[in-house]
Amino acid sequence: MDTTICCPNGHPLPPGTTGERPRCCPVCGVPLALTSSGSPRVSPNDATEVLPTGPLPVAVSKTQVPAGSDTQVLDKTPAAASAEDASRPVPPDARTEEISRNEKEATGQNDADQSDESELPLEPQYGFAGVYHGLIWHYYKIAAMLLVMILVAVAVALHLYRQTQPPAWIRLTAKTAEWVVTLAAFVLVAAAPALGLVGSIRCLTVPREARSSRSMICGATVLEVLGLVLLLIAVAGSFGLVPATPVTESDSAQPGGIFRLIVWIVDHALILALLANLGALSFFLLFAEQLNRYFRDRTSAAEAFALLGRTWAVAAGWVIVGTLIALHAWLGENRHRFDPSIALGVGLFIVITLPLALWASIWVLRGILDLIGSLRHLIWVKTT
Repeated sequence: MDTTICCPNGHPLPPGTTGERPRCCPVCGVPLALTSSGSPRVSPNDATEVLPTGPLPVAVSKTQVPAGSDTQVLDKTPAAASAEDASRPVPPDARTEEISRNEKEATGQNDADQSDESELPLEPQYGFAGVYHGLIWHYYKIAAMLLVMILVAVAVALHLYRQTQPPAWIRLTAKTAEWVVTLAAFVLVAAAPALGLVGSIRCLTVPREARSSRSMICGATVLEVLGLVLLLIAVAGSFGLVPATPVTESDSAQPGGIFRLIVWIVDHALILALLANLGALSFFLLFAEQLNRYFRDRTSAAEAFALLGRTWAVAAGWVIVGTLIALHAWLGENRHRFDPSIALGVGLFIVITLPLALWASIWVLRGILDLIGSLRHLIWVKTT
């Protein structure tokens, strides 16, 4: 029986095609393939041999399609083949991987440089950098004054303990410790005006438009210089480097009494230095108050003004304590003229008022430290 070989669409194939293993139908272009057994598949109803459909070839030629046929012929032109090749993922070679790795390293280095630049510490702008750094010097000054108050309290406690008549070696140890503590307190008292002077000079860079804060810090700077000079004169006078009394009568009778004024200043240099430091601290608190108002922080401004009042109240308390101490010393020198109970009563007042003055001083100085810290934070937030 003769067998007709057809494609899946029914187009007969020319003779001899089976032996040559055709790849596609010459009429419709459908790809052809043999079965797994190697022989064509034959239809059971007739003697028609139908070749199964195979995979698409790499290159398919464009053929004619009969009219009325639904067959769609694929035409893979060179342009389409190149587009398909371009769409396929190309495996990277070693050189491409090396170049990409170098680019990533360079990009990572640039990112690290940018992160380093971003991590650099910021500086307050608009002329407030000097104020920001000057306030830390005032912070150190107030901390030194606070430490002075603590050392004074320790010295007073040691002095009172020595009055209880302890054993000789304990009394000697307490006296030595009292001298060491007193010396440390005097060193801090001398260092405090210097720290305040440096801070005030740095704060002079405050902008002019910041209300009247510039004039306040100028006043604080002048008084810091005056207080430091007076303190040096007091120290020199205590060591006998500056004469405290007129040498001759002719020196005291100079025109205008200038020499008498100088001698009086030398005699009271320590008190004048303390007053100058009090004035410098007052001007600094006014400076902080004006600066807080400039930044519209009314709460901190009110706190600075309240601290100014408390500072003067504590100063008045120290004046009372000093007066009581001087009175107690005078009564001790003239004990034969007065009843001893008077000296005892004055001593009790000293014992009561001195701890209160120390506690109030520590309380006020702690408040000033908090004020300086909040002002530095406000400058940082507003100007960076």
